[in-house]
Amino acid sequence: MQEGPSILYLLGSAGAGKTHNLAKRYLHLLCQQVPEGLRKDHLRSILAITFTNKAAQEMKERIIRYLKENALGIKEEVDSELARSWIEFILFHYSDFQIKTIDSLLFSLLRGLLLELGVKPELEVTFNHKEIINRSFDRLLSKMKSNETLRRLFQEVVHCFLRIEERKGFKIEKHLRERLVSLFSIDTPSGNNVSFQEAPPLEISEDPLKWKAWEKLRPYRTILSLLLDEVKELINREGIILGGQWTKILKELFNESDLSYALFKVGFSVKHIMLDEFQDTNQEQWEVLKEIVEDALARGGTLFFVGDPKQAIYGWRGGNWRLMEKAFKEDFPSVPPERRIKESLNVNYRSGRKIVQFNNTLCKVLADPKFGELIIGLLFSKQKPLKKDEFIKNLQEIFAHQNQECSREKEGQIRVEIIPAGKKEEFLLKVKERLVKKVREKFEEYPKGIAILVRKNAEGEEISQWLSEEEIPVITENSLRLKRAPLLKGLVCLLRFLDWPGDELALWSALKSELFHDLPGFPAQRLEELLEMQKEKEGLRRLLQIQFPEGFKNYLESLSEKVGFLSLYELCQEITRTLRLFERFPQGKEILRRFLELVHKAERLGIKSLSEFLEFWDKEGGEERLGTPEGVEAVRILTIHKAKGLEFPVVFVPLTDWPLRKENILKDEKGELFYVKADSAPADLLELQNQDFLSKVIESLNLFYVGATRAMEEFFVYVYVNVKQKGGQKNFSHILQEILKRIDPKYGFQKA
Repeated sequence: MQEGPSILYLLGSAGAGKTHNLAKRYLHLLCQQVPEGLRKDHLRSILAITFTNKAAQEMKERIIRYLKENALGIKEEVDSELARSWIEFILFHYSDFQIKTIDSLLFSLLRGLLLELGVKPELEVTFNHKEIINRSFDRLLSKMKSNETLRRLFQEVVHCFLRIEERKGFKIEKHLRERLVSLFSIDTPSGNNVSFQEAPPLEISEDPLKWKAWEKLRPYRTILSLLLDEVKELINREGIILGGQWTKILKELFNESDLSYALFKVGFSVKHIMLDEFQDTNQEQWEVLKEIVEDALARGGTLFFVGDPKQAIYGWRGGNWRLMEKAFKEDFPSVPPERRIKESLNVNYRSGRKIVQFNNTLCKVLADPKFGELIIGLLFSKQKPLKKDEFIKNLQEIFAHQNQECSREKEGQIRVEIIPAGKKEEFLLKVKERLVKKVREKFEEYPKGIAILVRKNAEGEEISQWLSEEEIPVITENSLRLKRAPLLKGLVCLLRFLDWPGDELALWSALKSELFHDLPGFPAQRLEELLEMQKEKEGLRRLLQIQFPEGFKNYLESLSEKVGFLSLYELCQEITRTLRLFERFPQGKEILRRFLELVHKAERLGIKSLSEFLEFWDKEGGEERLGTPEGVEAVRILTIHKAKGLEFPVVFVPLTDWPLRKENILKDEKGELFYVKADSAPADLLELQNQDFLSKVIESLNLFYVGATRAMEEFFVYVYVNVKQKGGQKNFSHILQEILKRIDPKYGFQKA
C-alpha cells in the first residue's frame, strides 16, 4: 500500500492465524530501510496492543523468532543481514520494543501526563476492586454503631434485600455484601457510571410504574452513595488508583488539552498501531485509543486490527464487538474509503477436518434467521421482545462469515453425548462416570494434551476432585494459586511462628510440613513421633529444645534471632538459605522464586513488618498464581474464558447447562437503577431486561464456539436433557439440543 494514512481490518475465525498475521505485519513495518541514527525512533513508532501480559510476551517471542529464522536463512521474508541487525538492536533497546497490554499502555501514558502536570506519579495500582469495596463497607458498618440514622438505613437495606432477592437463611450480611459489590461494579469499578441520587429524574417521577421500579431501590441507592464516599476517601487517603480507572482519567485529560502536544511531552510518538482481539475492547478504552490512533493517522500512519465477533465473551466487562465495524467504517473520516481494506482469513490451521466442518455448520445454523426465531420462541413463552429482529440480525452479523477450509490432513473427531436425566445430581453422576473413563483412556495417548473447559471455577474444582479420586493428575486455576502450594503452606506457618513465638499451632504445622523433612538435627521418624504425641501443641517449643537441641538452635532459634534485624525480603531469603530450600526442593524452585517476588512486591507497597505481610498474604497475596507449567503430564481444567487463544489436542466440555437468567436489577442508559419485576414493570423496563438477557444468550453461544474451537484432534461435549422438565426456566443445554438437531451427521458428528 502506498504512503499515507490507512486502515486494515483482518477478520478471522478461530485457528485462522490472526495473531500470526499481526506479528508478520509488525515484521513488515519494522524491517524497512531506515538511517542508522533513526532506528530507535522507528522501533518506538510501532505499537502492538494485546489484552493480556501472556499474549504480549508471546507476541514478542514470536517476532524475535521470526527475525531469527530470517537471519539464519530458514525463511526468506526479510533480508538476513537486516533481520540480524534488528535482533541485536531490539535486545539492546528492549524497553523501546512496544508490545503492550492495553492497561499497561494507558497507565504508562497517565503516569507521564501526571508528571508533566506536576502531580506525583507514585500511584499504587490495585486490580482488587472487591477488596477496596469490602474495606469501605466494613468502615461503613463500624460507623453504624454510633449513628442511629445509618443503623435505620441498614435495616431498610436488609428489608429491601430480603424482599427483592427472596433470600432465606442466616448469612444475610455475606449475600448483601455480594449484591452491593455487584451493583457498585456496574460499568466501572469506581461506580461513577451508576446513578445514586436520592430524587428521581422528572421523566421517572411522572411515570407511576417507572417511579415504583425506581423507588424500590431507594435504600440500595442511598447506601451505595455512602459507600462511594467511603471508597473515594480510602483511595485518596492511601494514594490508590483502581485498575482500569486510568482510562476515565486519561479521557478527561485528553479532553482538556491538545492531544498531540500532550503525547509529544511524554515522548510518545507512534505512527503504526496494531490491535489484537479488538472484539474485547470496551467503549471507554476505545474512546481513549481512538484519540491516539487519530494522532497517528494525522501523521500518515496506519491502524491494523484483528478480531472475531464470534469470540466476544467479555460483554460483562464492557467488551463491544460492534466497535470493530464502526472503527473501520465511521471513526476516522480523514481516511478515504479506498485506503480502508477489510480482509478475511478463511483457512483453519488448528483443527482436524471434522472439527472444522462441525464449527462451520454450527455457525451456519446460528446465522439462519429461522433458528433465531426458534430461540426467541424457546426462551419467551409469553410476550416476545420488541427488538427480537435486532437479536436475529446480531446472530447473522456475528456468525454468517464462518466458512473455513481445513489445512490439515487429519480427520479429527467430534463426539456429542446426549445424557437424559431427571435431577441435576443424576446428570452429574452420569457425566462423572463417562468423563473419568474417557479421560483415562485419552490420557494414555495425550498425557500433556487434554483440557477440560468449564464455565465457572467451582465446576472445575468439582471435576478436579473426580479425577483426583481416580489418581489422574490435574492442574486447575486454583491449584496454581500460591496458597495451595504445600511448600509455601509450611513456609507461611514458619513465618507466623517467627512473628509470634507463642503460636505453637503454627510451629506444629510448619514442622509437620515438608519444610523440615529430613533436615539435619530433626530426624524424620523421631520428629513425626513427637508431633503425633503432641497434637495438643501446647509446650511444643520446650519439648523441641529438649529433644532436638541441635535442630532447634540451628534453625528455629537462629531464624528467630534475626527477626527485626533483617528486612522482610532479607528474612525470607535467609529462611531459604538456612533451610536450603532451593537445594532440597528443586521441583519447587519456581514456587519459591514467585513467593520471593511477592515479598519484594509487598515491600514496594510499603509493607515492612512480618505481621503486615502475613495480613497481606491472607487477604490477597496467597491468591497470586503461578504461571502454567509447560510440559507437565496432567489434565488441564480451566474456564473457557481462560482457554481463549489456547489450543489442545483433546478438549472436553462436560457441563453445558449454563444458566440463562433475567436480571431483576438493571441500569438504563442514563445510569439509573431499577427493580424490574415481570408482572409490574413498565414496558420500556421489561424491554431493557429482555435486551440484557438476549445479549447474555449471544455471549453463551460465543462461549460454546470458543470452547469448540480449542480442539486440534478430538472434541467431546456432554448435553443434559432433563426428562422431567415440562416447561419453566430454560438453560443453555436447551438451545444446544436444538442446534445439534440441525447439524448433519455426515460431518462426523456422533451421538452417544
